[in-house]
Amino acid sequence: MDRLAERGHALTNQHLAFRDAGHAVGPPHLPTTPQQLAAFGGTAAGNAAASADSWPRVLKILAERLKP
Repeated sequence: MDRLAERGHALTNQHLAFRDAGHAVGPPHLPTTPQQLAAFGGTAAGNAAASADSWPRVLKILAERLKP
């Protein structure tokens, strides 16, 4: 976030941090395999909660930015 600000990034940014979530947060309701947890961290429950909370935010940003 600091680097974006330092470089004058023009778009709005938001940093989200979720308890027990790793780096494999994506669309919700997908299975979390042991291999994903080992590679990207977090817990199955933490990643599921982060995905459920963040996915609607991602879709909203995409809809706003990709308007014709």
